[in-house]
Amino acid sequence: MILLDTDHLTVLGFPGTAKYAVLKGRIDASPDQSFATTVVTAEEQVRGLLALIARAHDIRDQIPPYDRLAWLFDFFRRRPIVPLNHAAADEFDRLRRAKVRIGTHDLRSPRSR
Repeated sequence: MILLDTDHLTVLGFPGTAKYAVLKGRIDASPDQSFATTVVTAEEQVRGLLALIARAHDIRDQIPPYDRLAWLFDFFRRRPIVPLNHAAADEFDRLRRAKVRIGTHDLRSPRSR
């Protein structure tokens, strides 16, 4: 299983861009076609879109983030969402103690074992 993080989902949400083409090419070429994301990534994506919607005072400015939110819900419907569990929490604590320089949300994503 390959986990897609927040950056991947952001890129996948904008077809037609160069970054999308590169990532889509890598996904299509991957021998492992089992893709998932984490509940932490889901939270980050939804939170970011809700913030964009809240900042847009004109209803028309809310249309693109709402379109993106609908796309995101469809994405989550079609792929597994890996939960945050005790094993991931233990790994989070271990990496924090080791002072690994990774973003807090990235530390919460479970590692493949």
